[in-house]
Amino acid sequence: MLRAEDVKDEFLLCGICTKEFDEEIHTPRVLPCLHTFCQSCMKKILKGNLMVCPFCKVEYALPSDGIYVFPKDSTRRNLIEFLKVRKRSSDILCKDCPDDNIAADFCKECYIFMCLDCTRAHRRSLASRTHPTIDIKQLQTSGPEVFRRKLKCTKPGHEGQPLVFYCTKKECDQLVCTTCTVCDHDKTKGHAIVNIKDIHSQKTAELNKVFKMLQNDVNTAKMISQQTEQELLNIDIKEYEIEQEIEDAFEACHKALDLRKQELKSKLAALCENKKSAMIYRSRHIETYINDVTNAKEFASSITNHADPTEFIPLHLTLYRRLKMLTGQKFKKTLQVESPSFEPVKMNDDFLRFVTGMGQLSTVVHTRKLSWKRGRTDVGTTGARTPSIEGDIRLGDILCPEFCTILTQFISTEKSARI
Repeated sequence: MLRAEDVKDEFLLCGICTKEFDEEIHTPRVLPCLHTFCQSCMKKILKGNLMVCPFCKVEYALPSDGIYVFPKDSTRRNLIEFLKVRKRSSDILCKDCPDDNIAADFCKECYIFMCLDCTRAHRRSLASRTHPTIDIKQLQTSGPEVFRRKLKCTKPGHEGQPLVFYCTKKECDQLVCTTCTVCDHDKTKGHAIVNIKDIHSQKTAELNKVFKMLQNDVNTAKMISQQTEQELLNIDIKEYEIEQEIEDAFEACHKALDLRKQELKSKLAALCENKKSAMIYRSRHIETYINDVTNAKEFASSITNHADPTEFIPLHLTLYRRLKMLTGQKFKKTLQVESPSFEPVKMNDDFLRFVTGMGQLSTVVHTRKLSWKRGRTDVGTTGARTPSIEGDIRLGDILCPEFCTILTQFISTEKSARI
């Protein structure tokens, strides 16, 4: 049995003025998109013969009947009365007298609430003495089906007759009473008359078939939604993993650059050491030559200036040979300095261009069938699978590249069914 708390308040209120639906000013009428508004608000938003749903913005071109082409939704009225009995029974007034007495009974034939006095009069009247009535206390333990109303024919001369048949002729397609089947919907004139119970079963079966189709689509959509939420988490995980991969890759590049830097520094140190050793050796050689020449010259000059010719002549040959030997020692008369230099080969513009192209991000598409089985989904910027971790409650693999297509088809099917 339906509980009062199961009925949503917005189901009983007009979506525009938020007033509670009734049978007078705020009569509920249903648009083809299944959004329901009161008759009063519909008249206000109607522009010529064009009606635009305030919620989904679907446009409807209306015939001369205007908003009355949209069917009434009597279930709202029934639920409102059901809730009044359950929640506010003391506020229900008698509809059969002008005294505003508190209602005590409900006539299931006339569908009106009555006070005790009116109930007695109702039971004495010849026209209504057979009508079934039920008191408020019994209504409070009953379901909303008590308030269901069997519609009566409104055609002049047929008033009050129950609508027990349905004419399926294309031009008619409407409920009819017994008199209508004789006067206006004669079978001999091409009208097809069906018992209302049969047509009710047929149309209910049609809706149930659509319900099943929609439920399958909704289940798929829910599954896609759940897995999409999981994939959002997976992408965050994948982002962290790839960040680590990028860090590791560039750390390796940094190590390689540091290694190359140290290698160049070591080569530079060895080169400079070799050059310095060569220059030191040459410098020492020149210093030795200068010392030898200076000493020989000083010695020869001393002999020449201070010795007697008889003393000089025996020493001349020794002095001459030494000095002559010193003149024969050759050395470069120019100084050539080889200083090391550094050329940033492949390091300036070429290196910058190389660095700009280092690494590449891309998405790898993995085709997966939708499944309720628990599994892993490959969604991310690399081909590596996301490792399973404790607490992973993913529902299954999903065809992520086709997600938008599946969702669009579902929405289109749903809109078509509603219209």
